[in-house]
Amino acid sequence: MAGQLPPDLAAGLTDVTRSAFLDGLGGAAATGAGVLALAAIVCPLLLRRTSVHPG
Repeated sequence: MAGQLPPDLAAGLTDVTRSAFLDGLGGAAATGAGVLALAAIVCPLLLRRTSVHPG
């Protein structure tokens, strides 16, 4: 039985791993949403500033 974790430890390790994964996933989603929101604000401002008006 070498190389096997006790059931109590394995269950606890699974819970910790799942929690860390979900925290990381939530952080990545929040970061992505922040970047998209910032781009939605900055890009139109840059386009308006650099647009050339004929005339």
